[in-house]
Amino acid sequence: GTFFNYALPGAVGGDVVKAYYVIQGHPKRRLEAALTVLLDRILGLYALVVIALIAILGDWDVVAKDPRLQTLALGTIGVFAVMTLMAMAAFSKRIKRWIHAETWLLRLPLGATLLRAYQASQAYGAHKSALIKAFLLGLVGQTLSIFFMMVVGQAVGEGGMPLSTYFFAVPLGFIASSLPVAPAGIGVGQVAFLALFQLHSGRQSLLGQTAITAFQLAILAWGILGAFFYMQRKRPTSFEVEGQEA
Repeated sequence: GTFFNYALPGAVGGDVVKAYYVIQGHPKRRLEAALTVLLDRILGLYALVVIALIAILGDWDVVAKDPRLQTLALGTIGVFAVMTLMAMAAFSKRIKRWIHAETWLLRLPLGATLLRAYQASQAYGAHKSALIKAFLLGLVGQTLSIFFMMVVGQAVGEGGMPLSTYFFAVPLGFIASSLPVAPAGIGVGQVAFLALFQLHSGRQSLLGQTAITAFQLAILAWGILGAFFYMQRKRPTSFEVEGQEA
């Protein structure tokens, strides 16, 4: 998935490839299999939003002084609220009964497919501990990415950049990079990180674009390793159909 992020638009293009191979391994439960990849992406995005929100609330004195930072803060709070409400609706059986999801989902275009996806998401609600563990792992992964940027800052002589700037700019920069515009968010990420670092720190600095470029190169190296194993993968010679091997 990481390798194909550099071949397909956006930083999430590899998810399409991951979903394809997950579905290939579970032909009888295609929708449910694809949902695992989507849920992985959503939990990662939610972790980014939570980190950004904590940074905003912890550094509100700085945010309140700049209308542009206030706009970003309000947008982040709004996204957090919407994602939290959607998660509650997706995983809670009590809310499912309260909103009568089956009734109105079937009235929508592709209603039967949407209902199956909703029912699959409800199955995750019965395993809340797994969801919490996945979310916490996402927090750890995103925090390590922020520390990577801090190491880059030290290496290029930007050791004076405030810690709060990293925790504010990096999550929002990653969210902007995920837009399906350029392969792996290259270009989009550089612009977003440059602007966010300068906006929050109040100084003219190239650290933002330098840090995200270094990060993308490190991830590309990891993706190339994945490409090696991908090329070694043999196409399956058989698959199951209705419980029988064909």
